[in-house]
Amino acid sequence: MQGSGGRKTQRRPSPRLFQFRAVAFGDMQRALERLFASGAQVILYESGIECGRRSYQRHMKGKVHAKAVTSALRRLKLMERWGKFKIDLEKGVILVKDSFEADGYGGSDVPVCHFMRGYLTGFFTEYLKKEVKIVEEQCEAQGKPYCLFRIVEKKPE
Repeated sequence: MQGSGGRKTQRRPSPRLFQFRAVAFGDMQRALERLFASGAQVILYESGIECGRRSYQRHMKGKVHAKAVTSALRRLKLMERWGKFKIDLEKGVILVKDSFEADGYGGSDVPVCHFMRGYLTGFFTEYLKKEVKIVEEQCEAQGKPYCLFRIVEKKPE
């Protein structure tokens, strides 16, 4: 990887954390949409997948039971202020109240939580040990009371 000034740098895991407001994330998403149209959804979704995979590997070591994994994920995302998660793996449903992504984006006619959808895809692909995709069926940005995500087994392409 090239660093500033042409120096080669090696990426290493960092415990460093940075935060920015949900509205700043919404501004970034809108800027991506202006530049890349629907490609912005792909950028956010694919970025989220990698973050979700890494998050599972980092935080869920030794947790194998669904209740332990979903409880840990709910606590982690509440602590990180992503929203209040309710997860029902048997039904394949995830409800998120107070989504940072929907809140930062504002009103929309369509679901907007592409990064979160990607994150959940990566996280549950790792946990379930099979390729899944997450579909956002409704979004707080649409004026709905919560974001509704569904876990769907990914069909071979």
